[in-house]
Amino acid sequence: MSSSVQGAELGRLLRILVDEGVIDARAVLDGRASVSDLSRSNPVGLVHVDGRPVAVVKGRAASVDGVDPLAAEAAAYRWLAASPATARLAPTPALDVGRGAGIVTPLMTGAVTLHEALTSTPDASVTLIRKLGRMLGSVHSARAGAGDLAARRPWILDVPAMRAPAPFAHSVAATQVVAEIRRRDTVTAAIARLAQSWSPRSAIHGDVKFDNVIVAGDRMLLVDWECAGLGEPVWDLAGVVDGLVLPLRLVGDAVASLDRSLVARLAEPAIAAHRTAAGRALSPPLDALAIAAVARLAQTAIQLAGMGPEYREAGDGAQRILGAATELADELAGVARMEL
Repeated sequence: MSSSVQGAELGRLLRILVDEGVIDARAVLDGRASVSDLSRSNPVGLVHVDGRPVAVVKGRAASVDGVDPLAAEAAAYRWLAASPATARLAPTPALDVGRGAGIVTPLMTGAVTLHEALTSTPDASVTLIRKLGRMLGSVHSARAGAGDLAARRPWILDVPAMRAPAPFAHSVAATQVVAEIRRRDTVTAAIARLAQSWSPRSAIHGDVKFDNVIVAGDRMLLVDWECAGLGEPVWDLAGVVDGLVLPLRLVGDAVASLDRSLVARLAEPAIAAHRTAAGRALSPPLDALAIAAVARLAQTAIQLAGMGPEYREAGDGAQRILGAATELADELAGVARMEL
């Protein structure tokens, strides 16, 4: 485990897990239990017992929007568990471990991330993306108890008017990407359009990326609900576009420019399944999805830049993703001018 502040927090959580009986104390004393530090912007660890990964433990992190992320995640899991229709969309975690000090999520045997599943079984990509779209439609259309969730909005919507958000405020690379975003008029215009249309009209996951989608056999689950709350369904679907654009831009040299036609082609399986599950009122039109995708890609660029000290390729990746956001934003601005 690392000697960082986050590593120390994970050590504290390991002691809490022992106190609450989640992990056998003898396993810790014998050196058979440990926590591997997977932290990025918040303390996250992989719990091993006898060399076997058994659970993910998450501690308290700094808020970027005034909502305690650990409390938001616990509230989301309680909401999901209250209905059979939504309980199947997420794992069943141990909530409020140590009186709210952490959340423990058990691992599923044979589980991989959606990113890994798409890489290992490319022939199943349409089926997997369609399944994710259907799951998101179920989240967005589930209303019972959703009013207990907090209204949320992506922190990227505030970037044109402020500096880098708290988790990235001390990252020079992330701060530079924020400055670049603020200089790109078409990107800031797209972010502003999403901000103007934002409303807390349905439950959303809030951080749909393929590392937060788990595939185990014929099951698919959404994890990491710390950004969950009430917001716009288009944001979750923009996360699907983001997840499909990332490998195109981060792997390989020559790719087509990102425009509305490519967004439509990438998102079609998810959007069609989402519309079936949630209805047309909650499924966004293409231009709304493209606008949200610009904002989502810009947010990902900042996050990648903030990972620079740990991943050498992150800086180049941040520029490639910001480039994709700019291409799409430029096309949207051109269409808007033609319509005037």
